[in-house]
Amino acid sequence: MSQYTYFKSCVDHEPGEVPALTYMVENAIEVTLATMRRNCAGLDAWAKAKGYEKDARVGLTLKNDPYVSYHRSRYENQICYFLVWSAIEFIWLPKLKFRGLRPKG
Repeated sequence: MSQYTYFKSCVDHEPGEVPALTYMVENAIEVTLATMRRNCAGLDAWAKAKGYEKDARVGLTLKNDPYVSYHRSRYENQICYFLVWSAIEFIWLPKLKFRGLRPKG
């Protein structure tokens, strides 16, 4: 069951949030797509919105894109997952634990 929900991307951050983002990136460990799928709600919907196909015979899938990487780290002292796509970090945080942080679509 997915325990993390999409929070926002690095392009949606405000200047005061940059230290948390920097810490997250600098302290990340790489994980697999399977780990992301197991933990991050809405990942397949996110992929579809970015133009990925479900079937490699039809087109590019998230699994087959060598330019996407998957990570676990900490953001604002919470464990998070994020992926890097087109040099943009997309962040998932624990469900219902944004602790006053402002999610953006």
